[in-house]
Amino acid sequence: MEDRNRTRKWRQRAVRMGQACFGGGQRGNAWAALAVLLIVFCLAFALWQGQARERATIVFIPKVSDENNDFWMDTIHGAQSAAKEFQAELTIFAPEVESDSIAQIGYIRKAIEQKPDVIAISPILYSDMTEEIEKITEAGIGLV
Repeated sequence: MEDRNRTRKWRQRAVRMGQACFGGGQRGNAWAALAVLLIVFCLAFALWQGQARERATIVFIPKVSDENNDFWMDTIHGAQSAAKEFQAELTIFAPEVESDSIAQIGYIRKAIEQKPDVIAISPILYSDMTEEIEKITEAGIGLV
């Protein structure tokens, strides 16, 4: 019953966050909304798996954290806003260069060591990441 109440509250917050993201006409609202949906999905997945702690823990590994890349910066800021709204613990590991798949593999390994509820990743090169991504699910961690 407690999980249902928590899920209902998160759903209500998601609607408010979505309205805020899509409503204001500000640059990047669609990407912020996408990040909100990502966080909501991660939280729902953690609940569905029965892994959610008092505070859901999520590691987000985007392709890059570059102030000149509006897409990824808006997504990162949206994820941070959603995590704050949903009271989730969010950790972000991102390479400084979008082509640095070696750094991203290292971040995947680091995230697995932290044993979060969910790891959300946007792989730089799917072919280079397959083995590492399989380790996420083998460790019993939710994967988005």
